[in-house]
Amino acid sequence: MKYFITLGLIINLIACKKPVEDKFNVDVKVKGDYSGYLYLITNKKLDSSLVINGKSQFSGRVDSPLKAGIITDTISGYNKEFYLENNDLELEINVTKNNFGNGPVDWIIVENVTGSKTEKIRENFEEFKSLNAEKENWNKKLYNELYKLITENQNNRLPGDLLAEVSSTYTLKKIQLQNLYFKLDKKVQDPFTIKKLEENIYPDKIFTVGDQLFDIKGENYLSKEVSTQDFRGDILLIDFWASWCKPCIDQFPELKTLEKRFKEDNLTIIGISLEEERNKWTKAIDKYNLTWTNIFINQNMTGEISKIYGINAIPFNIVINREGQIIAKNVSENDISQIIDELKEAS
Repeated sequence: MKYFITLGLIINLIACKKPVEDKFNVDVKVKGDYSGYLYLITNKKLDSSLVINGKSQFSGRVDSPLKAGIITDTISGYNKEFYLENNDLELEINVTKNNFGNGPVDWIIVENVTGSKTEKIRENFEEFKSLNAEKENWNKKLYNELYKLITENQNNRLPGDLLAEVSSTYTLKKIQLQNLYFKLDKKVQDPFTIKKLEENIYPDKIFTVGDQLFDIKGENYLSKEVSTQDFRGDILLIDFWASWCKPCIDQFPELKTLEKRFKEDNLTIIGISLEEERNKWTKAIDKYNLTWTNIFINQNMTGEISKIYGINAIPFNIVINREGQIIAKNVSENDISQIIDELKEAS
């Protein structure tokens, strides 16, 4: 009897124990004579810690691996960033004094990082580049390596950072960069990285047949964030419309016919609103019983989206294949049906 009571108590204790939340612990070994505060930063300060006997420690949590750096409580800088993730990390740094501008600056040299899986992936990528950059078919090797990195590390900012670096060179062709960009999970990536990528990959151009889809983000009918990238792998028919556009309204029956006919063939219809007022947009969705996904975009983006896709009048549509490539623009219902039938035969 005593055995069962003890066992039950253990089970209850285990059941009641609060689960440990994923977090990072960073142990820092500090060389030099510095004894003040250190700060762990990303795009903001995450944590602070006083250096005692050459040691310091940070803890916290991040949603996904991201770049971080160490600074002091005075004017300071560092030689490189490292990737912070929810894991036990160890850093070795050296705090020195350098003269920049009008006076001395604390200069943090990151000498060693261990425990970060993401940092290790980056180191392996740098080694891959040094071993292969001068070899034959370097372009193809680099593309395949980045494709693999993106595919295997979707919940990580590293692939986006690496792609942004590569996009600043002339190593890969634009279509290769566009293909890789399409594979990224934009919701995970740093917005500044995405902006840099888009500026490098799509500089002042109108998207046309053969290009990769430029991701469009906004809110759905329920005010939840949604983007065209959420539907990767489907055949997409993207319809640009507004409630004040009678020709747009007149084509809704055709879209309903297409939606019903190709329901089993992974055709996803997405309506992109060029509406100025959200309430008029929602009323139109209700009035005309639009059952497909509709996205209301920020009004600051309507002009930009129109420019990117060369939209001079609506209704306007584009067809995207399963690989995210634009295969048709401004086509009729019959043309769309034929395109989808051809895609079905090819798959």
